[in-house]
Amino acid sequence: MHAVVESMLAIDILLPPREYLTQLLHVLCSHMDCSHGMITQPGKAGPDVVIACYGIDLADAQSQLMSTDRHAIARATCGSPAECLSDTPAEISVPLRYQEQTLGHISLHAHRSTVLVEGQHYLLQKTAELAAMVIISNEYLGQLDQQTRAYQQEISERRRMETALRDALRARKELEDIVCHSPLVVFRCRLTENWPIDFISESVSQFHYIPEEFYTQQRMFTDIVHHLDRKRIRQEVERALADGEDEFVLEFRLMIPHHAVRWVETRFLVRRDTDLTDVLHILVPPVGRMVYLQGIMLDITERKQAEDMIRHQAYHDTLTDLPNRALFQDRLTHALTRARRHGTMLAVMFLDIDRFKTVNDTFGHAVGDLLLKGVADRLRARLRGEDTISRLGGDEFTILLHEIANADDALSVARKIVQAFEQPFLLDGKEIHTSTSVGIALFPQDGSDAQTLLHHADTALYHAKEQGRNNFQCYHAAMSEKATERLEMENELRNALVQEQFALFYQPQACAVTGRIIGVEALLRWQHPTLGMISPAQFIPVAEETGLIVPLGQWVLHQACWQSITWQQAGFPLMRMAVNLSARQFHQHNLLEMVAAALDETGLPPEYLELEITESVAMRDVEFSASVMQDLRDMGVQLSIDDFGVGHSSLIYLKKFPISTLKIDQLFVRGLTTDPNDQAIATAIITMARSMNLRVIAEGVEHEDQLAFLRACQCEGIQGYLFSKPLPPDALTELLHFAGEAVMLA
Repeated sequence: MHAVVESMLAIDILLPPREYLTQLLHVLCSHMDCSHGMITQPGKAGPDVVIACYGIDLADAQSQLMSTDRHAIARATCGSPAECLSDTPAEISVPLRYQEQTLGHISLHAHRSTVLVEGQHYLLQKTAELAAMVIISNEYLGQLDQQTRAYQQEISERRRMETALRDALRARKELEDIVCHSPLVVFRCRLTENWPIDFISESVSQFHYIPEEFYTQQRMFTDIVHHLDRKRIRQEVERALADGEDEFVLEFRLMIPHHAVRWVETRFLVRRDTDLTDVLHILVPPVGRMVYLQGIMLDITERKQAEDMIRHQAYHDTLTDLPNRALFQDRLTHALTRARRHGTMLAVMFLDIDRFKTVNDTFGHAVGDLLLKGVADRLRARLRGEDTISRLGGDEFTILLHEIANADDALSVARKIVQAFEQPFLLDGKEIHTSTSVGIALFPQDGSDAQTLLHHADTALYHAKEQGRNNFQCYHAAMSEKATERLEMENELRNALVQEQFALFYQPQACAVTGRIIGVEALLRWQHPTLGMISPAQFIPVAEETGLIVPLGQWVLHQACWQSITWQQAGFPLMRMAVNLSARQFHQHNLLEMVAAALDETGLPPEYLELEITESVAMRDVEFSASVMQDLRDMGVQLSIDDFGVGHSSLIYLKKFPISTLKIDQLFVRGLTTDPNDQAIATAIITMARSMNLRVIAEGVEHEDQLAFLRACQCEGIQGYLFSKPLPPDALTELLHFAGEAVMLA
């Protein structure tokens, strides 16, 4: 027995309860000569549960426990042994009790039926007590562990709450620092008369206010609002309170001490009674039971300035800073409303810069922009402050004259505007001479709405340009009729280009002495299907103004070159083909390419093509004209000055042009036999041309005595009805056949 006790005492008490009980069963079974044993506990809601076993697997022990009829087992209890049947194994079961509480059983499986002896009774009893103590200790330790874990959880939760509280306090301090030092101004005012401020953050100092003065001097919220906005802000706040709004945003200006006005955006929060539970409650605890107005104020001055700039740019021309089309239309509409209400008169003017494109093409767009700005400045200086000057785009300007007494007022202003262009513009070191044309429309006689007045002013402007530019014209109904005719002409011209209604006629140029044909001039004609032959004087100005002269001139050049080659292929000697260049063509950037293409496609040698440029076009910009002429001359093309003598040529400039021919205008030829001045001019031109080795051709020769005078002056060539009128290609071909190589004058 002593050895058994030592074996039990040798078991490590620090082992887990299940392992300790298993070791205990091992010692007990070895001493009791049992094959296996188990310790069980009552289940919570069912059969007993094996918590330790020896000599048998835990699953098998649980299965055996479930199948055993416990009431058929002879139990050997301490002090009252019982003997089992001799042919059945003995099952020994001892209850585990602690303070009258049965905690479970120790069950041993003996090798044979047996009767327990005194020592075994004692051993079983002590083992059961020890096992009960282990189970009780384990349950106590479990409860203690649960309590410990609960305490640990409580301690952890307290620590977490303490950490959260410290974080909240730190966040509060940080929030206070942010509010006090950020650009946002936090304030609170009482909704009594003038809204006295009882809290405002230190960031109000950015508006040059001293925060302490709000408390020491009891400042009112209305005191810091700009006087122009006070009434509006008071109305907006009172409306929001009446509507029950708890939050709203207003923009207004602040009264800044000794500084410029600043714009602020303020988010107002309405707090009734003690309903101050938001973040502001930390900073501004509730005082009494009163309605408060809290707010967060942000400086938006830069944003407002940017918005003003964007708004200004949307309604003003970026180059001249004048009102643009949209703003002019708006002001004109409002001015018409006032004029109708009060029965007053107003005027609308439409003007542009004469030959502005030439300035751009000659000196570049930078100088052109400077000219536009200079024009804007001169217009401002000559108009009243209440009048509106607008740049519509390009070189077009409009002017609105408010409340004029009569038409003479508008004419007086227009006269000042035209006179303002008399002095040259000094731009980028260059003197630019230009002029303006002005069209005027009056309300109410010339139109009752903005669009009509602008249209009629534009029509009057066009009429001013037709009158030679550099003048002003008032609108009258006949202008609209003429404008309509011009529009119809433009549409007909476009159709004529598509439908190939144009044709070239050719007028021979003859030697004044021999009468031999020395060249021809290509003249454009328009054969309209219903109107018949239309004079070039009618459609050429329209084509020039609309730009249709460019494709039309390209067709003329190509057709004339092709006709010259056709006559050569028919056996006639090559003659010089003269083709007129319009002002717009001469200033086209691709003029050289267009001429080269016509020569290449037709095969005409360049020396047989003569391009005629009027004196006025050549003298418009001498340097530019000389450069273009030289490029054409380098190609081998011949050049002539047409209508010489009617412009304002200077002989100094004339010698710069690489020309080969001068054509005396028919204006001088017409008076050769009657006007000594025309005789003197014609003689001087011929003499000068001969001295400069230039060929001279007199235009419009219609009488024998004119021819005789020109022969006497040794003029080389003539052109006119005396020799031949302009002929279609077939008729000129017959003339060439009839005359051969030397068609003589009769």
